[in-house]
Amino acid sequence: MENSAENHAEETAQAGTCLVTETFTGSINGGGHKVSGMKSAMFKQLSGKVENLEFRNILVDNETAGANVLAETTHNANVKNVHFNGITLRGAGYTGMIGKIQDRHSVRSVYRTQT
Repeated sequence: MENSAENHAEETAQAGTCLVTETFTGSINGGGHKVSGMKSAMFKQLSGKVENLEFRNILVDNETAGANVLAETTHNANVKNVHFNGITLRGAGYTGMIGKIQDRHSVRSVYRTQT
């Protein structure tokens, strides 16, 4: 099952679309796990909770829109203890680790380092 999920994530990232194309309203506790190698945002729209996760060694290059790692947009999202390390972004619109923030949100203990 894990290989199947990894292959799907890689195919989706290669296509330049978000890994989760619907609005995400759930909760993810990464438990300190690391996500690497993505080429697009994880979520199209994040309206849930993401915590205790690290994004490493990611290149998002989008000449026609924004380049984001966690989400293209957030709406009533809660992001806590998320670390970004070795991230390169090139975008033509809203570009950033979290993307365009709409309405209420909570962002705490979010760090970016470059190695």
